[in-house]
Amino acid sequence: MGTTVFWMLPLLLVMPVEVRESSDFHLAGDYLLGGLFTLHANIKGIAHLNYMQVPRCKDYDVKVLGYNLMQAMRFAVEEINNDSRLLPGVSLGYEMVDVCYVTNNIQPVLYFLAKENFNLPIQQDYSSYEPRVVAVIGPDTSESVVTVSNFLSLFLLPQITYSAVSDEFRDNSRFPALFRTIPSGEHQIKAMIQLITYFHWNWVIVIASSDDYGRENSQLFNEKLKGEKICVAFQESLPVPLGNKTLMPAEKRRLEAIVDKIQNSSAKVVVVLSLDLALYDFFEEAISQNVTGYVWIASESWSIDPVIHGISRIQQIGTFLGISTQNIPIPGFSDFRVRQTPTGRPETDKKHSGPTCNQECDTCPDTLKSYNAILTHSGDRVAYNVYSAVYTVAHALHRLLGCNAIGCAKDTVYPWKLLQEIRKVNFTLLGHRIYFDKNGDPPMGLEIIQWQWDTGHDPFKRIAFYNPAQQYLSNVATNISWNTPNNSAPFSVCSNSCQLGQRKKPMGLHICCFECINCPAGTYLNQSGDFECQPCPPHEWSNEGEAHCFRRRLRFLEWREPATLAVALLAGLGFLGTLGALGVFCADCWTPVSVLFNLCFTLCMACITVRSFQIVCVFKMARRLPRAYSCWLRYRGPYASAGLLTLLKAAVVAAHVLLTPAGLTVRHDPDDARAMTLNCNGHYGRALLLNTGLDLALCVLAFGFAYLGRELPTSYSEAKFITLSVTFYFVSSVFLCTFVSVYQGVLVTIFDMAVTVVNLLGISVGYFGPKCYLILFCPERNTAAYFNGVIQGYTMRKE
Repeated sequence: MGTTVFWMLPLLLVMPVEVRESSDFHLAGDYLLGGLFTLHANIKGIAHLNYMQVPRCKDYDVKVLGYNLMQAMRFAVEEINNDSRLLPGVSLGYEMVDVCYVTNNIQPVLYFLAKENFNLPIQQDYSSYEPRVVAVIGPDTSESVVTVSNFLSLFLLPQITYSAVSDEFRDNSRFPALFRTIPSGEHQIKAMIQLITYFHWNWVIVIASSDDYGRENSQLFNEKLKGEKICVAFQESLPVPLGNKTLMPAEKRRLEAIVDKIQNSSAKVVVVLSLDLALYDFFEEAISQNVTGYVWIASESWSIDPVIHGISRIQQIGTFLGISTQNIPIPGFSDFRVRQTPTGRPETDKKHSGPTCNQECDTCPDTLKSYNAILTHSGDRVAYNVYSAVYTVAHALHRLLGCNAIGCAKDTVYPWKLLQEIRKVNFTLLGHRIYFDKNGDPPMGLEIIQWQWDTGHDPFKRIAFYNPAQQYLSNVATNISWNTPNNSAPFSVCSNSCQLGQRKKPMGLHICCFECINCPAGTYLNQSGDFECQPCPPHEWSNEGEAHCFRRRLRFLEWREPATLAVALLAGLGFLGTLGALGVFCADCWTPVSVLFNLCFTLCMACITVRSFQIVCVFKMARRLPRAYSCWLRYRGPYASAGLLTLLKAAVVAAHVLLTPAGLTVRHDPDDARAMTLNCNGHYGRALLLNTGLDLALCVLAFGFAYLGRELPTSYSEAKFITLSVTFYFVSSVFLCTFVSVYQGVLVTIFDMAVTVVNLLGISVGYFGPKCYLILFCPERNTAAYFNGVIQGYTMRKE
């Protein structure tokens, strides 16, 4: 029973501030809008929680931009009330509260949800509940939005924030009643990265405040850098001061260390992701340490802050670039915001409910006037976000109340019904379409601005535009004023770009830090940014450090080369020697020394082999195997053997040609990588071994038979000549085959030709030379009687 009674008890909100009829925070109307703005910002932390009371925001410094945004909401409400086309016959009112940075969120929310009598009943079903306001505009920071939305979502009370950029607000399951008129933080970070890429910076410093805003945006920045050629030199978090900007000694030393670390870094671009409160002491420290020549990239939270812009000598520390919402001028707003006395429509007959805590700011109007010039020149950026948020609620009410040109039905507006209409709004405001996508985000773009300090000019000059739909940075200005000695963009890279033909060798963990290494010979690199050199195509080559490959020059034996002349000379001598031997043998073909098997080299080797065998037959087989010897003579054994061996060689060569057809083959010259050689046989080494194999076998046989005849009479030294010739041929051929197996250059052809000529000379000089000498100078020994006598004498001695 007690539990049931508890759920029926109302919640009573006690307001400690007296009613002030002339307050700028309150305007009576048929339907009220709630507004949450930061008018005082110099308090942070949990110090106020030590006391069981709502913080007194007016005890701290005025936040000029916060009051300017509150004025934008007042201006929009009054403009709608004076417009007969929108909500005709219906008046809008407002209740606004100072959230005091992030310390005063719960009390205003309870105030907005309560009834006129400050009671908030605890019910089981709120579908028919009518809170004090129909929608809430604000607050500004993501941390505050989360707190407020957790309450408003329970009632499906529409909430439109004008400057909170957190991407977590895209989750409709967590924030079903939340909208925003500023692009998400993802687009802000993408615009920053594209700005950094545009100026070819890849070495940046990230400074973030040690709060939810700094942590979330720095994490998002690091995530979006994946795949980009941008590296973070280091990242630091700024201490956030407690009440009255108080910095503890440890925090002071930390600021000094951060600024000192920035000065010692080679990076010249600093991305500052922080709310404005943590930046005053930071920039004062940077100025005191005489920091110069840096580029400071501001997040949207402080990019157009007039107080930071007005810090003495801040322009000396470098160039300030920032991300901001579009500058859409609001006609009449500049005059309205400095107007002291509001001129709203007459109050309705509803009972006026007095202001709540933190609905006062006596110094706000005067402070705003002191900054009016810079606010006027800087344009209406975030102010338009508030302005469009109010118009969004008005258009949704217009549809919900069934308004026409005459009037509207002043029905009870339940929050969940108004929420459905806000999701469907689509209208044009000052030339720009206003609607929300499925994530509750608007189609608004972002501007890249540069800080200026020229009197009478826009202190936040637009230099580029970022379109969230296309995710592209465009219209980048060419007349950017860099706060550098030569007015040139600062250079912020970890390593200088490599030249063409050089690859990057990583240094450390950052891809932006590297040393340049020349590509080795045979590789090239004609694109910057690669860490590996590409190999040249098979028929091309490059020198070390080349950006392109060139075609290898074709190398061949030229007549003027010494090697060619030497081989040609040997070939000429061999040819002349062969002709001379041929002439001698033709003239004395009837003598015992002559041979007829000189058709080709193989035939010649076959003849030499048969001849060496025949020597053994004459001196040994004739004695031991007379019948075999007679058959050898009867069936012309020498001719038949030479013919069969020649036919065998012809069969081997024909089989190789048929199985391995000739084709043009390109080989790289190992002596000169810039050259290449052409070969008609791709398997030249295998062909050489195959063609030489039979000749080598014949050579071994000839050597063996000649060795068997080592005991022959000294007057008959033909066996010795055969041994000398075949030994010379065997050694040279083995050397050639070995050389071909380990070397594939143009010298193969030279050695092949040279060995062939030398072999021919060896046979001509070593074998046929003595015979020619015998024919020409010892004719008495070139007779059949002499040879027969030698044979008979050898036979008789053996017997």
